Amino acid sequence: MNRFMTFIKNMRQNEKASFMGTVVFFYLIFLALWLYFLLSKDSAAPAFIYEQF
Repeated sequence: MNRFMTFIKNMRQNEKASFMGTVVFFYLIFLALWLYFLLSKDSAAPAFIYEQF
């Protein structure tokens, strides 16, 4: 646990690593939303759009 906390502390102090962590975090959020909309049929798009895939 101590190694993990030291790693997190070093990540927060390093400006470049902190920025990359934020970018990856938002990328994963958008990826999850994209997969949700791709796999669910909840959107208002017509049914023939889903048949294309």
